[in-house]
Amino acid sequence: MSAFESSGCAKQRTNSIRLTLLSLWTIAAIGCAPPRVFAQAASAVIEPSTPYALIDWPDPLNPNFAALGNGTFLLNTRSGPKVWRARDRENQLSTARQWPAGRNVSSPWSPFYKGRVLVAGSTPSANFEALMWWSDATQMFNEPLALPEGSVVEALLPLGETNMLACMRTGYRIGPFKAFDKLPTRAVVLNQVDNKIRPVDSTTSELRTAMLAAGVRGLVDVGLEGNSKAAMRLDDSARPNDFPLIFNTANCQWEMRNPPNELKNVKELTIKHHVLPNGRVLVAHATWFDETQRTYVKLSTPYLWNPGDQRWQAIANAAQDSSVDIYKNYGPQDAVVSIGGVHAEFVEFLDPNTFRWTRSAQRLPSSYVPVPAPLDDERTLVFLRERGQVLVVSPLTGPKTGEFSYPHTYRGEVPLAGAGVVLLGGGGVWKPLNRPELLRLAGKSE
Repeated sequence: MSAFESSGCAKQRTNSIRLTLLSLWTIAAIGCAPPRVFAQAASAVIEPSTPYALIDWPDPLNPNFAALGNGTFLLNTRSGPKVWRARDRENQLSTARQWPAGRNVSSPWSPFYKGRVLVAGSTPSANFEALMWWSDATQMFNEPLALPEGSVVEALLPLGETNMLACMRTGYRIGPFKAFDKLPTRAVVLNQVDNKIRPVDSTTSELRTAMLAAGVRGLVDVGLEGNSKAAMRLDDSARPNDFPLIFNTANCQWEMRNPPNELKNVKELTIKHHVLPNGRVLVAHATWFDETQRTYVKLSTPYLWNPGDQRWQAIANAAQDSSVDIYKNYGPQDAVVSIGGVHAEFVEFLDPNTFRWTRSAQRLPSSYVPVPAPLDDERTLVFLRERGQVLVVSPLTGPKTGEFSYPHTYRGEVPLAGAGVVLLGGGGVWKPLNRPELLRLAGKSE
């Protein structure tokens, strides 16, 4: 039933307490008007038809893949790791050349010297991980760098063009449970020599400067086995005054300088940051353990670093589901996307200029926690669990005249003199009350 009655403004004001602030502003601007219902209006949203690809995952509930850049992915399939050039029209899988046999794709990954470095996971017979460098030029992997037994890579951080930092937990054993976050850490510097990844055997002032500029703080070893005499300790006093993030080698985690109150003194905080095209730093995703609720919670308010007052500024979040997971296949320079949790209906894209979320032009089929990955500047892939399907989605552009942006289950409307109607509570099936929407009735199609 419409929230507006034909009996006048008095009853209209009584019912308006259920509406959003935007609708109240609109009422004040245009005055009272009788309600109209446009039940036949179409939706601009495209229902996905055939999947973009079908992947034969070893475990359909846990699609395991890594982004190699330029629309190329390494997939862990039943027949072994495969390279998928998702941008190619042929859409074919090929053998991952020189990937070590018997090892699965693992995380994390990082851009490194005209390619990317990935982690080849350990196996029951080989309790150590290996680092693999993918070359963009040759489209193949190079000789692996085996890590010490019991090492588990937590983070990879580029340090200029030919160096990178690898931060790992040590002493891991397959067997009786031991709290992973209690294991000791070790950070080492690696470089690229003759198309091979190698640990650096000495330190230089240039390397120290590069690590400070990247935000690295804490102890950094020399060599994979550690060398206490040559180790470097980077303290916080040497950081640039406006540096908003710190990479702490003591826990292999990024930390926020001057964190907002919401994130002060929380346990097991993990953040995901993005560097926007204008150079500003945004933290849109984070998780931590809430001792009051005795559960892990997710960040609901993105924070943008304000270099002027050296503080994190909260920005409004109108995403369909404001609490989203950390997407490991998105790097700091990739687009900022959001997908609600269970049975999400849309992918949402953050405009880095306006900080407004735009939903995808395609509705997602019901799937348990879809997993996104970047395809190019405009499109993203969505891996569906339990189906083996991969979809391609893109942001919704302006709907045509007479079309809703999305299918609606709305509860109120505000007519606009001859131009359209604002629908209150416009949205989808699972969360229908998250935002108003304008239905255009006149004017040119967009």
